[in-house]
Amino acid sequence: MPFCPACGNQVAEAEGVRFCPRCGRDLTAPSLLAPPPPTDAPAPQATPTQVGALPPPPPPPPPPPYGAPTGQTAIPPGPPGYGPGYPPPGPVVPSPAAVFVRRVFTGRWEMPLLVALGPALTIVAAALAIAGVAGTALPSGSVGMATRTRAALAALVQGLGGNLKASTTYTDDTGFDDSDDGDGFSDGGSDGSDGGDFSDGGSDGDEFSDGGSDGSDGSDGYDGGSDGYDDGSDGYDDGSDGYDNGSDGSDGSDGSDGSDGSDGYDTFDSGSDVGYTMSGSGSGGHAHTYHASLTVLPWTVTLLWVLVLVLGLRMMRKRQLATAAASGAGPVTTADSAAAAVRVALLAAAAALAIGFFAEPHIALAHFTTAPFLAMLGTFVLSLVTALIVLCRPALTAWLAARPGAAATYRVVSTTAIALLATLLIAGAVVFVIAAAHYHDLTGWGVAAAGLLLLNLGVSGLGLSWGAPFRVGADYGTSNEHHVSFGLGDLDHVWGGWSVTGTVAGGLGCALLIGVLAVRRTRGRPEQFAVAALFTGLLVILAAVSGARTGGDTALTGVLDHVSAGTKVPEMLGLGLLWTFGGVLVAPYVWRVFGGRVPPAYPVGPGAPSPYGPVPQSGAAYGGTYGTTGGTYGAVPGGAVPPQPGPPAGAYGPPQPPGPPAPAEPVVHDLGVVEPDRLRKPPPDPH
Repeated sequence: MPFCPACGNQVAEAEGVRFCPRCGRDLTAPSLLAPPPPTDAPAPQATPTQVGALPPPPPPPPPPPYGAPTGQTAIPPGPPGYGPGYPPPGPVVPSPAAVFVRRVFTGRWEMPLLVALGPALTIVAAALAIAGVAGTALPSGSVGMATRTRAALAALVQGLGGNLKASTTYTDDTGFDDSDDGDGFSDGGSDGSDGGDFSDGGSDGDEFSDGGSDGSDGSDGYDGGSDGYDDGSDGYDDGSDGYDNGSDGSDGSDGSDGSDGSDGYDTFDSGSDVGYTMSGSGSGGHAHTYHASLTVLPWTVTLLWVLVLVLGLRMMRKRQLATAAASGAGPVTTADSAAAAVRVALLAAAAALAIGFFAEPHIALAHFTTAPFLAMLGTFVLSLVTALIVLCRPALTAWLAARPGAAATYRVVSTTAIALLATLLIAGAVVFVIAAAHYHDLTGWGVAAAGLLLLNLGVSGLGLSWGAPFRVGADYGTSNEHHVSFGLGDLDHVWGGWSVTGTVAGGLGCALLIGVLAVRRTRGRPEQFAVAALFTGLLVILAAVSGARTGGDTALTGVLDHVSAGTKVPEMLGLGLLWTFGGVLVAPYVWRVFGGRVPPAYPVGPGAPSPYGPVPQSGAAYGGTYGTTGGTYGAVPGGAVPPQPGPPAGAYGPPQPPGPPAPAEPVVHDLGVVEPDRLRKPPPDPH
């Protein structure tokens, strides 16, 4: 029996059997035949069992030689990964701050540029006007128009946060010498001490003469009829002297002449606003340096900047809304408005920086500086706050509507700002008119300075009308200080007897104006008294920073440190609280006398909350008898109040005799079904 060459199964020799019953191999396939024997050896005769046998498998190929793979050698793939890795990171999302900065710098700059140039050009125009007016008060050709304009800009920039300083440095070979040369600083003693009297054509309040050969000064103090003042101190005993001079006809000065050949002196002009310091050293020449600083914040310039900026921003807002409506892009978003506000503030700050650098003139030997970077910072903050309030007003209104506490704060702050601006403008205008009417020599620079300091004059005038005196003081670097105060009691000596009455009446009117504004624009007494407190605080701050201050170098002993002029702050605080709270307390009654209506403390109208708590929802207890359907306690949510039975007939009258008993109503049993009307009818009478 043959065997299957594939599985070795014995296959029966039956006719027609072609496939192996075990593995299904074709037994008659040609490949199953035995290969032919080699030619060099006789082929053995095939046995029946070797027919169709498979050839032996070929030998495996030899392993490849070890070495560097060639360029044509394929690199086998690496082992499979150990699992799915993390997904690749997505794109980096910028932060909200980065998005806002990109929005600011990629937006349109045309309208913000025009808006920012408006206040800057207004300040330049004001400087040109001041320079033109001041030209008539100066000698012809002494200071040119361009220099006067730059000097006016230097004064105006202080209203934006700048600081005006002046310094002068020069060398003088003959100004200060220890020898007698007849130049006005001659030695009066054998040891080289100086002594003398320097007058301006009037009386000399301080006369210092050397009484001996040791160089000490003799007399000091006040002289009868003189206006000068000096501490009479001598810095050294080797020939030092001192003098002070004042422009009002008195001379008084303090200075030292040391053994090293250095000279120093200070001058104080009672009609000026600057202090100087001069020092020198060396044997042949003296280097003199004047340092002067003038600190005055002209709030009128700040107000002018804000007003012009607000006008430009309102025009810009209308232009944005019109452009959005024409293009169909939808309403302007709050982010776009805030970005536009930042662009306006940046351009306004750049304009202030340019003005500050331009406003640094050289007048003779003096060089003026204005701290332009401080002006730039102050302008940026001021313009940014103003632009955000104007451009983002719809969003601000919606935000305040959802927050009652913030809305109350906004009402208090806005009312205080309006009251402060109104009272200071009124008081400043009154002071300006009085000064112009009584002082006919106030022309040129004086009129320009008074106009720039209109709000500053308003602070001092309002404080004076409320009883806070105006104070002028000088500090001489030592323990000696000289102060002059001007209060209500001094008005009689200047403008007559009715001046005190008029000034107090003006202060009373300002206090009532504060109270009326608080009553009309706020809700409730707490907000009104908050307006009074905030007004007083802001007024005290303005009084502290609205005065004029001058100063110089304090390196030398006995040098004029600073001169200050302004309203006394402690008196302003106490009297301001008294007047403002009094005005707020009396204003509602005064407003009613003139026919005004005080607004309610809470909003009224449909949907407004009740100031007394939630409204009761049950109207059965109070509805029909004591109220109506629309009353506070009579309203029924479901509809009208059903009619209620009235009181019994004899409840409130004389007792009535008892009558026949009323027939009893038939008892109707509710079976849960609708009874027809025929069941309620009595049966017919059979008769």
